Amino acid sequence: MKNYLTGLMAVIIAIGAFAFTAVPKESAKTNYYWFELKAVSGNPKDAVGLPPLQASDPFTCPGGTAYCAGAYSGYIDNHNGTYSASGSRIITDMKH
Repeated sequence: MKNYLTGLMAVIIAIGAFAFTAVPKESAKTNYYWFELKAVSGNPKDAVGLPPLQASDPFTCPGGTAYCAGAYSGYIDNHNGTYSASGSRIITDMKH
């Protein structure tokens, strides 16, 4: 009986220890490829040179109702010095 109670206590302690362990957080900031957007249509403009890879909008987008910049999961090399947005648009920043 003593062994049974000792084993039960060990299981209870183990469950209790893992129940209060913090879950590892994913990175709050993920880097995306940023492209300027056409103000009316919201379509991405081709970037001259590699698009910036960073977590936040590198363009001046003070907020508002017109499209300004978009974060994409990838890009395509057009082989003429320009790059087009590719993949999903993850973030859309608007401006006045």
